[in-house]
Amino acid sequence: MGHEKVLTDASFETDVLKSTQPVVVDFWAEW
Repeated sequence: MGHEKVLTDASFETDVLKSTQPVVVDFWAEW
């Protein structure tokens, strides 16, 4: 299992969309 990583708008494409491994994304917002 991988580790938790904080993503930014700038890193999302590289870290998620172009990842060679499956990625689990947990979107969170304080509304």
